[in-house]
Amino acid sequence: MKPQTLDSLIWPLIFGGMALLMLGLWTIDAAAVLGHALAWSGTALIAVGAVMIWLRSRLPAQGDGEGRPR
Repeated sequence: MKPQTLDSLIWPLIFGGMALLMLGLWTIDAAAVLGHALAWSGTALIAVGAVMIWLRSRLPAQGDGEGRPR
């Protein structure tokens, strides 16, 4: 997978997961099953985003930091 693809997926996964987690925790009192499903889904998305950050750190560097390829 290209580093640019990972970069474009990591932060939406993490922030979307945090939004689902917060929404799930907020709705647990009203609808326990829905709240728990949202909270666990959000937690899973955050975990996937964290693993993708780790994967991105293991890829070789591309370019010299100034937009020029090596």
